[in-house]
Amino acid sequence: MKRDDCLNRLVQKYIAGNDTRVRFVNVENPQDLKEVVSRLGLVNCTFYQPKQFSKPDEVLQLANLLQKLQSSKGIVVLQGFSSQIALQGSFELRRFFQKMAGLTSVKCKVIILCYQCAEELNFLDPRLNNLVYKIDGDATKRGVVHLLGEDYPTKEKVTDGIENAGVLLEKGYPDVWIRTRKCMSDYAQSLWALTEHHDVFDALCQVERSFGTLNRSWGSPEQWSGILLKIDETGSWNALLQETFGTATNLEIVASSWKTSNSFNRWLYPVALALVGSGNDYLNLSIQKMKSPDKFVASLFRTLLDISWDDPSFADLYIQRKKLLACMELTEDNELFGYIRMVGMYAANSIRYLTDATMIERKQIISLLASNKYERNTIREILNTVYPDMAAYLAFYPFKEGQWLEEYFEEYRFSKVTNCISEKLTEIAEKQAVDREYNLLPMRTSVLSALQKNGAYVYWIDAMGVEYLAFIREKCKEYGLILKTSIGCANLPTITDGNKEFWEEFSESQKSKVTELDGIKHHGKEDYDYRKSRLPIHLSRELEIIDEVLRKAKQKLLIGECKRVLILSDHGASRMPVIKENIINIDVNSKGTHCGRVCEYTDSIATVPYAVRDGDWYILANHDRFKGGQKASVEVHGGATPEEVLVPIIQLSVMPAGIEISIPTAVVEFSFKQVPTLEIFSKTELEQPRILFDSMWIDGQPGSAPQYYAFTLPKKKGTFSISVYDGETELASDFEITVKNKVGSTNSSKGGIL
Repeated sequence: MKRDDCLNRLVQKYIAGNDTRVRFVNVENPQDLKEVVSRLGLVNCTFYQPKQFSKPDEVLQLANLLQKLQSSKGIVVLQGFSSQIALQGSFELRRFFQKMAGLTSVKCKVIILCYQCAEELNFLDPRLNNLVYKIDGDATKRGVVHLLGEDYPTKEKVTDGIENAGVLLEKGYPDVWIRTRKCMSDYAQSLWALTEHHDVFDALCQVERSFGTLNRSWGSPEQWSGILLKIDETGSWNALLQETFGTATNLEIVASSWKTSNSFNRWLYPVALALVGSGNDYLNLSIQKMKSPDKFVASLFRTLLDISWDDPSFADLYIQRKKLLACMELTEDNELFGYIRMVGMYAANSIRYLTDATMIERKQIISLLASNKYERNTIREILNTVYPDMAAYLAFYPFKEGQWLEEYFEEYRFSKVTNCISEKLTEIAEKQAVDREYNLLPMRTSVLSALQKNGAYVYWIDAMGVEYLAFIREKCKEYGLILKTSIGCANLPTITDGNKEFWEEFSESQKSKVTELDGIKHHGKEDYDYRKSRLPIHLSRELEIIDEVLRKAKQKLLIGECKRVLILSDHGASRMPVIKENIINIDVNSKGTHCGRVCEYTDSIATVPYAVRDGDWYILANHDRFKGGQKASVEVHGGATPEEVLVPIIQLSVMPAGIEISIPTAVVEFSFKQVPTLEIFSKTELEQPRILFDSMWIDGQPGSAPQYYAFTLPKKKGTFSISVYDGETELASDFEITVKNKVGSTNSSKGGIL
């Protein structure tokens, strides 16, 4: 039947007539359907669709439709019902038609628009076939219904709920995308072609097979959907990585952007590492041990714990881990605290699993050093890796002022770090408390008077003694600074009021005072207090304060604010009286001051062998305390021990570019009358030329020509390695020279020192 004939019969005969039986109008394409709907709309028809008689995402409830028809009047048009029910198969569709054909108890007239249902509209009862109007026309190819899971991603236009499928299918779309909980198994007999995309992870594995090696529980459906969508947008998995991370192969370099990454990329990164790998062994190992991407950071922290510290791979993995955590800015992550608790399973060796990246780890390192009796060589070996700044603090420092200083401060620094006064330190301290050899050294004022002050900027670090010189030397080497040091004596008692005479020599624009070090030592600031913790955890902060000054000094020198920087101090301080906790049981007529290091001198006071009188003061030169003084919180000063009295006078300048050191002749001869003299050449002028020869410091003198420097060596035959210094700064090392008897010398047959 032609379309116009069908419409005329509907409008002129059925709608205008008295027959109330249902009419079925079948079309083969959307164009005819659209025209029929348009014409019927002109005669005030009421249109019903399946969604009005369905629960969300459920099949049509026919009973609801029939009930509605019972109460309806006029002309009712059912649109989309045939295609909707066709999802349930031919049998259900025929049953629907049969049910509707027998509908006689309604007061309205019902027209059912059917889409490509010619076969299903062949009733067995030929009388019913008279109710069917089949419009001739070319059949449009049927579309495909895509059933999408709730989280399945697609760029297509998606309609929520299976109840909307019928109307959409009759629009002739080649693909209809329905977000639904329904599966193909729910529509096994469907007359429409179906696909389902419910498990997004399975779909992802079909697109990129490598994902099949992962556990689907690693991500939520939304997260897997995110990858699938991005692959669809970019064209491939590698293209996704390239667009997201800037690389599809060198994923280790992406770690530096962790802090600024969004939550999706933080999840995607370990997933990508699991599939692609990286050039970082520790990162790869952490991924292998990772239980899921949300445990990625935990795995980064903890994977090292699975490796024994004496494993050959440990050192490299340790360094890689430290760099990773630093570049990802994870040093303050909550995982750190759990890691520190877990590291305790290695007991004394747990120190090897810590780093100096955070204050909490540095404190733990100091705690372990104070709690375990490590050999000193072991301490240095461990700290060179886990806490280089502390290793620098403990490094050997050669005092040209006397070997006893080297021995004393070696013992002092180790005693401070381990929180235990060594027997050797006690022995030297008691001897120096009587001998006080530092009295042979110049006063600070005398040393300062000989310094060039023009063009200098001065930092006064309150309470900084010479114990830090090894640390300062190493940091200056790291920062490219030339270091020159001298040692002077502070005035007694070693308190600020009597030791700030130097400060007035410099204008306000030339100087800065740093009080944080004294604040920690003397006042227990920043929550450091021996009464709260007996461990020397303050030492870490002490080194930070000094380092901050050195970095500021470097900046001033580099930008040309000054020609040189001087670092001075009023006095030092001592940790030992705090550790020793020994009160001298003598009566004094006034309370001990400065934590018991000083008291007022009177003729009636008992003689104390380890004390020195200076004017009206009686000052302790060992590690005891007078009674009555306020208990020290961290460290003390005021006394006359070497660490309190001796202060460094430090000069800093920038290492000149193009340093070149050479030795014209590597063979040095001597005879009975001739001393062995080594000459070196320096392309740049040296202010304090020195060499380290066989563990011996030798100062240089002007040589045979400009920029040549001469060094008088001991008469000792052999081959030696020497290092060249300007002040405390090493300029060149590992020069090999030979010292020998001059041919023909009467002593040429004799070995050793002449």
